[in-house]
Order: sequence, then structure tokens, then C-alpha cells
Amino acid sequence: MPGTDWLEIAERHSTAIMSRDAAAFETLYHDDLIVWHSYDRGEQGKAENISHLKMFFGMAQEIRYENIRRTGTDKGYVQQHDFHATLADGTRLAPRPCALIVELRDGEMYRIDEYIEARKPASEDS
Repeated sequence: MPGTDWLEIAERHSTAIMSRDAAAFETLYHDDLIVWHSYDRGEQGKAENISHLKMFFGMAQEIRYENIRRTGTDKGYVQQHDFHATLADGTRLAPRPCALIVELRDGEMYRIDEYIEARKPASEDS
């Protein structure tokens, strides 16, 4: 994408999630951001998503993305990763495969379609 370093934005986003840095999203997110989630098929704007992230960050002591794979697109990038989290009480959430389809505008994240496996992957059920 001309004028946009999509890889830098992708890395800043992942780092902000894993370090639970809600303030970082103020500069990563476009003011007209829309985030769509597969688990509820709902959309959130910038303020609502940041509020949601703050709530989750307050409940988690650790968040990790593993096996990160990224590909640039005409409008932004696609990222696939395995989501790992440990809650404040020590409960580990089962890893979830995730995919983000991100559209950038003016060097900021303008739209995020987040696909996250809602149940345990089949390999963990056995």
C-alpha cells in the first residue's frame, strides 16, 4: 500500500494487544473504525472497541499471539494467529485460531473483521 507500512501497523497492533496497552489503540484506530467479530456477528466503533479491550485487559494477566502469519493486501493486510490468554485468577483459556482482515485508511486501522474460533479446536477435544 503506498504511503502505509502495513507490517508496522500489524506489529504495533499485536504488540498493543499482548502488552494490554489500551492507550495505543487511540493512534492505531481511525476515528471511523468498525470492528466486526465472528463470535457475535456484531460491530463496534472505535470507542466501544477500546472500552471492550480495556475490560478484557483488566480480566487477563497474559495475552499471547503465537504462530503469527501476515500477508499484505490491496487495502491492508490479513493476519492469522493462535490466541492464548491467562485470566487474572490463573485460568488458562484454550488456544483459539484467529484471523484478522484489516483495511487501512490514512495510515490507521479503518476496518477489522475478526474471526475467532468460539470452541476448542478439534485436536483439544480428544
